[in-house]
Amino acid sequence: MKRQGFRVRDMLIFLGIMISCFLLSLLMQKTFHIPEQVTTSFAFAVFLISLLTDGYFWGLGAAASSILLVNYAFTFPYFELNFTIPSNFYSAVVMALIAVMTGALTTKVKHQEAMRAQAEKEIMRANLLRAISHDLRTPMTTISGFIGGILDGVIPEEEHAHYLKVVSEEVHRLSRLVTALLDVSRLQ
Repeated sequence: MKRQGFRVRDMLIFLGIMISCFLLSLLMQKTFHIPEQVTTSFAFAVFLISLLTDGYFWGLGAAASSILLVNYAFTFPYFELNFTIPSNFYSAVVMALIAVMTGALTTKVKHQEAMRAQAEKEIMRANLLRAISHDLRTPMTTISGFIGGILDGVIPEEEHAHYLKVVSEEVHRLSRLVTALLDVSRLQ
């Protein structure tokens, strides 16, 4: 389902940029009389689409669409496809290269970001494990020390009740920590 959302998003980006570029190119050609910048506008559209979408499909689609639109609407004879003009072939190659290179760089950056996020996750996990092991060791050390002291006869018999109460409190603390740890693991 998540992948489907990306496809719709990518298609909307593709359509939005291509339509905007086409309208901007018409405006440049008809109003400002600067038709030589049309191919540059479409090359920029190919770059943006390749940058903002996932994979190579939309970038290469933008390159092919751009060549067809420039050839059909902005190259003489207007509103006819004419592939005999050498500059159209050159433009097609350049736009395809822009799409592939931008798609490759974008994919590489996204992969590196995913690896960085995974490394940060591992660091957080290691820090959490260190904190948990410390929090578990503290009551266990207290319990072990007091029980050992009682069994070895180091602690006087009149103080046994006090130390057993401390041991009981530490056992409850340890139990709460383990329960909280189990709750967190269930949430994940």
